[in-house]
Amino acid sequence: MECRSPFIVSNLETCDGRSPVTLMIQRENSVFCLSGTDAANLYESSGPYPPASRPNTWGGARNSASRQSDRISLEKAVKVVEAAQRAITIGRPFNRHLTVHWEKAGLTDAEAASATGRILKLVSDWLRKHGGTSYTWVRENGDGKGSHTHILLHVPRGLSLSLTRRWYRLVTGCEARDAKGAVVTRRIGGTASCAFFGSDWYLANLAYVVGYVIKGVEARDGIALGLERYGVGGTITGKRLSISGSLS
Repeated sequence: MECRSPFIVSNLETCDGRSPVTLMIQRENSVFCLSGTDAANLYESSGPYPPASRPNTWGGARNSASRQSDRISLEKAVKVVEAAQRAITIGRPFNRHLTVHWEKAGLTDAEAASATGRILKLVSDWLRKHGGTSYTWVRENGDGKGSHTHILLHVPRGLSLSLTRRWYRLVTGCEARDAKGAVVTRRIGGTASCAFFGSDWYLANLAYVVGYVIKGVEARDGIALGLERYGVGGTITGKRLSISGSLS
């Protein structure tokens, strides 16, 4: 099956020397392709994701705490896709998708910018104790959810993110009852180990999730990327997205 007008970022070899992987984002279900084959696989809506280190320095002084933005630029959206690819090549593929809801703790969007940095510091410190960091994050606002942050990251085999609620409480100062449901964790590919095998299902699911978190691009860029949804990100105060230094 021929891939239909996907946005191709690059071909990168996997850490174990297998065929290079090209991550593709495609309209109406995510499509991935493995370089060297003509096979393509559609991500079905019945799957686990129904439709619906050093800091990066992108933007320099422009990323001030008071700066507002309404969209993700095409350049930065591509950086997120490249980060997902790079994570595979270094052996730390994204296998968790965290959504952190700041409004549950009564934080404004401006306060959420600082809170995102603090929770990423806690996550990063924990990851460094277990092999190193590998993550990207994107902030959104509105869509009935208020200010929230999507984090795609690698969790080493055999570990779980059992500390997320505690981290949330440390960052926000909220009570335990208010932290319930504030951090939603999903396994990319459906299982904790799926990413380690580089299966077709995992790559398809990864493509879908990456497309989901960069849906804040403008319409023309969303069309160029082949996204099902675009222009849905809301107005953000402060930094909108970043990746870990290991993936830059």
